[in-house]
Amino acid sequence: MRSPRGSGEGGGAGDGLTTEERSSEVRAALARSRGGAGRLGVAAWLGMAALVSACRTTPLVTDETSGAPLVRASAASGAEGDAHAAAVQGAGMRPGAPGGGEAERAVPTFDLEKFAPGGSHPESVFPFDGAVLVTQGLRVGRIVGEEIAWLGMPREVGADIEGRTIVSVHGAWPDAVDVVHTSFRSRVPVPTLSPVTEGGRSLRVGSMGGLGQIVGVARRGSSTLLVAWDVSPQMTARFETVRGPEVRLRSRSPEEAGCDMSEALGARHLSAAVVPIAFGATQQGTLIAFGNLCHQKGPVAEVWDEPGTSRIVDLGPLVGRFERRLEILRGRGDELWLFSGPERPILHYLDGTFSALPLPEKPVQKAFVSQEGKLHVSDGRTILRTSENGWSPVAQLAWPTAFDALAMDKGRIWGAMGGEVHAFRKGESVAYREGCRTLFVPLHVAMHHDPEFFSFAESRQALSRFAGAASLSLVEFQAGGARRLGIQVSSKAQGEALIAHAAATMKGEKPELLCYAPQPIRVIPLKPKANDAGGE
Repeated sequence: MRSPRGSGEGGGAGDGLTTEERSSEVRAALARSRGGAGRLGVAAWLGMAALVSACRTTPLVTDETSGAPLVRASAASGAEGDAHAAAVQGAGMRPGAPGGGEAERAVPTFDLEKFAPGGSHPESVFPFDGAVLVTQGLRVGRIVGEEIAWLGMPREVGADIEGRTIVSVHGAWPDAVDVVHTSFRSRVPVPTLSPVTEGGRSLRVGSMGGLGQIVGVARRGSSTLLVAWDVSPQMTARFETVRGPEVRLRSRSPEEAGCDMSEALGARHLSAAVVPIAFGATQQGTLIAFGNLCHQKGPVAEVWDEPGTSRIVDLGPLVGRFERRLEILRGRGDELWLFSGPERPILHYLDGTFSALPLPEKPVQKAFVSQEGKLHVSDGRTILRTSENGWSPVAQLAWPTAFDALAMDKGRIWGAMGGEVHAFRKGESVAYREGCRTLFVPLHVAMHHDPEFFSFAESRQALSRFAGAASLSLVEFQAGGARRLGIQVSSKAQGEALIAHAAATMKGEKPELLCYAPQPIRVIPLKPKANDAGGE
């Protein structure tokens, strides 16, 4: 039985894919990954390094105007788009209730519409300093109203490497745009930063056939710099300025931070007290690297308030050890946020001090910053904005959606998932209400690689055992940017009984009763035929 969220992973070694098919799978997988440089987790990289060493759009306007000292952190668009924006102007919460209070007015509901102006097919969207950018293959463009103004392609990509995919965009609009693209040679990533606009230089990591990583890219003044490393016995992370005047940084050594070089496997290979997992900068120019002290101790931030020597801040009182990808989100002035996982606190850096934000009611799936510098999150159904009183909902999605990326400019929102970009469009709520005559029970999302006439035999087999199944049919329909499955029911009682049956017999299903009349792509009888070849 399949999971209700359907996006498959790229094939493993020996999957028999052609180069073109593998490139497509890699691009889809990278589009789903979190993090600016499209990187593997540092723990995985260190594990591989140990082996090497051993061998060796529219809508939505909201109110956006409104020695080695170890320092402990404090615990503390067109006319239609304008109409949609006006419909939700000021959506927010009254002070006093959880998350900011009771809604002053209904939170507007949005559907998703594929954003493909002029026959284009953008694959991902990137919040950027001064613009919202999209990518298609190796092309980079800017969203302007309902159109895309294509800027160009990265220079010096290297024609000898196949499977190139843009995984992140960095710099400042309009004349300091760089991209990180990853190529695969024998399934080993070869990450490269390349300039799109004039004035920068390319930097390839792991180009000698070994492993390499671009940890993060930061903008300080008119300079763009990154942290990268190639696998070597010393596991040395290096700072490289790739655009503008050189920025010189020095990391604290393990000895300065009191690291016991025999404490952890691989520690003897470290040349710095903090192996960066993420690296970025505030708009004001404070540079910050996040990682675990001495490789296996607690979480810390290495902060360069000015170029030169850093200070190390203990983040243990705020968050547990960093074990996964981290995402740095830059605000205005001397402010940024660190997103480290759905049920982990979002760290907030402001004017030299770290704190942890309260968790929203539901786990955060994606965090992003609007062009106005406001932090927003998505739990898959609701977009919330941080406020002095907690979290305020600003948009509700008609259908649950797992986004790979989100961007907002003057309240207009775009989301990317499954290699497509979608614009938020004002829609109608599908929540159950008394007196509804179109009762509907949605099931899972079809996987992106399911063929057009996939039979969903396992789901039908499980549902066919439901009392009254003979009068019901499985409906395949398009909504919320995905192919979905569901069943129209005749009454609330039948719907509730079907929900209980599906929850008990279909692994991973979390059905609910909605008021919705789908426009079906096709209707599939629940009783499987004897010669059904399709499966799940």
